[in-house]
Formats: sequence, C-alpha cells, structure tokens
Amino acid sequence: MAELDNELKEKIQTLIDESLDVYSDDSIDECIELLEKAWSLVPDPKDNWEEGYLVTHEIFETYFIAGEFELAHKWAEIYLKCDEKHRNFGDAEFYLGKMAFEEDELDKAKKYFEIADKKSNGRVWPGEDEPKYYKFFKSK
Repeated sequence: MAELDNELKEKIQTLIDESLDVYSDDSIDECIELLEKAWSLVPDPKDNWEEGYLVTHEIFETYFIAGEFELAHKWAEIYLKCDEKHRNFGDAEFYLGKMAFEEDELDKAKKYFEIADKKSNGRVWPGEDEPKYYKFFKSK
C-alpha cells in the first residue's frame, strides 16, 4: 500500500486530533470543518490512502453520533469503500448496522451485523458501548 509523505500525514492527523478536541454534543460544526479540511488534503483517489480511511471513519462517526443520519449515509458509503481497500475487518459494516438499527431498518441491520461479525471473527462485539446491538444480533 502506498504511503503519504510524513509531513502530509502529520497535517492530516493533526486536523483529526483537533477535531476530536473540539467535538461537542451541542455543535459538531467545528469538528466537521476540521475533518473536511483533512479530507481535502488526502490526494485523489482518496480511498487509496490509509488517511482517507481514517478521515471518513471520523466524519461518518461524528454524523452518526449526532444523529445526522442523512449525512452519515453519504459518508458511510465512502467509508465502506475505504475500509474495503484498507482494513476490511467488518468495522464499516458494523457502523452501518448500528445506523440501520437506529433507523429501525432491522433486516438491514441484521445483514450488516452478520457481515461485520464474520469479517471480524466476532472482534466487533467485545467492549461495545451499546450492548443493545449485540443483544439484537444474537436474538434473531
């Protein structure tokens, strides 16, 4: 896998770190602004770079936690594409399952959780903050 030069990697990581520092449940605007700056620094094609994966994960998760599912969906597709190229251990499918669950799309949630469980060999479940997802997964 190709790697970015260290200076660019550091700039992107600094923006990600700053976004986490300014994140607030009251307003995600500043957080998203920093993440979008980081995204703009990732060279095209953005899904070829590990940093593209990291940034899309943070953007998707920020929108998901904030309950902004329309925007989360947009970034989920990009995150899934990046995940398939870099990690592909079920993380993206796990988050997509959580989002589908929260939107009451239970068949879709079940499908994503099954993929995540299989790809990760169950790794996505231990330590999960929300046991409701695991209970749902095991109940069906």
